[in-house]
Amino acid sequence: MILAALLLVAAPAPDRDGWESGPPSVARPAGFAYAECLWSANKRAIRAALERRVDGGENPFAGLKMPACFQAPPFAARFPVFVLRGLFFERLYHQDFDRSPPVESFAAVAPVAYPIAPRAVQTDVARNYRGLVRIGDCAVRRAPAAARALLSTRIATGGEAKAIAAMEPHFVACQAPLTPVPFSAEMMRGTVAESLYRLSTAAAPGRGVGLAGRGDE
Repeated sequence: MILAALLLVAAPAPDRDGWESGPPSVARPAGFAYAECLWSANKRAIRAALERRVDGGENPFAGLKMPACFQAPPFAARFPVFVLRGLFFERLYHQDFDRSPPVESFAAVAPVAYPIAPRAVQTDVARNYRGLVRIGDCAVRRAPAAARALLSTRIATGGEAKAIAAMEPHFVACQAPLTPVPFSAEMMRGTVAESLYRLSTAAAPGRGVGLAGRGDE
């Protein structure tokens, strides 16, 4: 199952994809800082890239400016696109919604539009993304408070581990009746971030900046 291989990206063999080139307590914070650096110089471009159809074509982040604010980790050139996408959505959520009261329920929110490719597009990336957003949207709708709590934790900490444990039952339920695929920490966090951002924007469209980038400098 392709999705299973993707979701287990947090625990590959050494240097298999360059993500775990160091212990999680080192590699994940380094990746987080790398994404933050890219965001600082590419706000509008990143918002636009996150709305492009996810079909396995050109890397949507390939044209971003590479500022000198951070020494990119050695795996940056091979940084998993889905992980980077999740980090950007987490950055967006913190910027647009951290100072807003939490949404207690998304029950009244209509289905939101994710930039998924049509079923006729059967690339690995397109299929994986369709699966990720289906699971993520379902899990965040089931547990909005737990989703927000996860994003409030520092990465690679005990607090994050507890927050992930609180979300896991919802990720399992949202994969039924299939055998559930275990999510790595960064994939769960990133999947939650995108769905929580999109659902929060849909629940209160005037509250956040949105992917159009209004207000970005």
